Amino acid sequence: MFALTFVVEILILSSPHLSNMRPNTTLKKISQILDLSISTVSRALKNHPDISDKTKQKVMELATALEYEPNTYAINLRTNNSRVFGLILPNVSSYFYDSFISAVEEDCRKNDYTLMILQSGDDPDTETNNLRLCRQNRVAGVFACISPGTTDMRPFLKLDEVAIPLIFFDKVPEDETVVKVCMA
Repeated sequence: MFALTFVVEILILSSPHLSNMRPNTTLKKISQILDLSISTVSRALKNHPDISDKTKQKVMELATALEYEPNTYAINLRTNNSRVFGLILPNVSSYFYDSFISAVEEDCRKNDYTLMILQSGDDPDTETNNLRLCRQNRVAGVFACISPGTTDMRPFLKLDEVAIPLIFFDKVPEDETVVKVCMA
């Protein structure tokens, strides 16, 4: 456990916002260099029909040269859609969960989504924290395998209050009104 904690601390200490790495290229920076509005740059990058081919080419060339990458957080904030699914399960070490993760992750990738994997360790409190993280990250949906000790379904019901779809799998609640996939 010490080695893992040490590795996590190293990752935190070496994160980009704490180091002297070059700043990310933004739409604003591209727009300033080309003397265009930010919205024109954004539309050019999206190949919008109202933007001339010449402008699109200039924007694309500069964006490539500056290694521009869209800011996913900004996009998520604007669209209120994270394109991330949450997967809450007891652990990732069993063959079944490993296979399930692989299948879900492959489908996510094919559909331009990302998978956030959260382990509960079969602890209802950790499970509740994981659900909170899913809500805070505005995930597009949650797949959950409940802990054997889970008796309070309210944390799961909070997802419905913020319009996050929930599908239970493997270990599912007895409630007949929830969406669930039972494995045979």
